[in-house]
Amino acid sequence: MICTGGKKGQAGVGIIMNRKVGTRVQSYIQHSERIILVRIEAKPVPIVLVQVYMPTGSYSEEEIEEIYEELDEVLIGVEKKENLIIMGDWNARVGEGIEEGICGEYGLGERNERGSR
Repeated sequence: MICTGGKKGQAGVGIIMNRKVGTRVQSYIQHSERIILVRIEAKPVPIVLVQVYMPTGSYSEEEIEEIYEELDEVLIGVEKKENLIIMGDWNARVGEGIEEGICGEYGLGERNERGSR
């Protein structure tokens, strides 16, 4: 398990993997309490996992924007040849309705601004 914890029990992200995958970890970056990157040796190209935990809607737009900027900083270090997987809790609602190539038909509620983003 590779993780980073937040202050006062808030935020924090982690990635859990089995022992076989764990032995192939080349490096990891605990960028912040909300973003972690793990690079795994794989063939034909390395796999880069980025785990993100976005703030809830109670945070200011400036604080939310800071996390997006941090994510951009982390992604600069990923090479184009690497297999990039970005996952996490985006605290967004994509809502109902199909959006070709982006959202399927099983969303709930109405899309919020972050869901559109």
